[in-house]
Amino acid sequence: MNEPGFEYSLARRVMDEEERRARGNFRLLRLAIFGVFVFLAFQLGQLQIAQGDYYRAIADQNRFRLIETDALRGIIYDREGRILTRNVPSFNVSLTPADLPDADIEVGRILKTLSLLLDVPLETVIENSSPDVVGKLPADLDREVALPKRKPGLIELVKNGYRDPFTPLPVKSNVPREIALYLEEKHLDFPGVRVGLDPVREYPTGVLMSHIL
Repeated sequence: MNEPGFEYSLARRVMDEEERRARGNFRLLRLAIFGVFVFLAFQLGQLQIAQGDYYRAIADQNRFRLIETDALRGIIYDREGRILTRNVPSFNVSLTPADLPDADIEVGRILKTLSLLLDVPLETVIENSSPDVVGKLPADLDREVALPKRKPGLIELVKNGYRDPFTPLPVKSNVPREIALYLEEKHLDFPGVRVGLDPVREYPTGVLMSHIL
């Protein structure tokens, strides 16, 4: 039979061993938590100090948008009060790549709809420009080569625009009023699409006045 004192001593050693093991695990846990806080503090310092200017510039680009507008020219009257020239609104449509949806299927939907509404090509079009044959001799025509004329489509326009995603890309000017108002009304369905106004000079008395005024 084991003596009671021996059993007590053995149990005591086992308890002490478990207590030491628990204290060791607790120290490791505290050390790991401390290491995580040190890492987070280092990363925060990197963001605010080392790379603060970089991320501040990106944040400013998200908050501020520089839009250039042409200065309006005034209305000109003759001495009898008749209008010689004035400004009339002309609608234009542009695309900002940074504001387009992330999903490719949504971008495709927007570009296809714009292509139909604005009558602009979706895919890049390459046309052969025929030389002007009127008033030219056959020898001159032999030396001429029809050069292909390349017209970028909306897909290529947006793809190239991602190099500077916050700069609006002109899509079409002189957009009919009905289409411009439709895009404005449905602007939530067309993220990244902007309808702008350009002042265009109108000469009620004739275009000859444009050379004078």
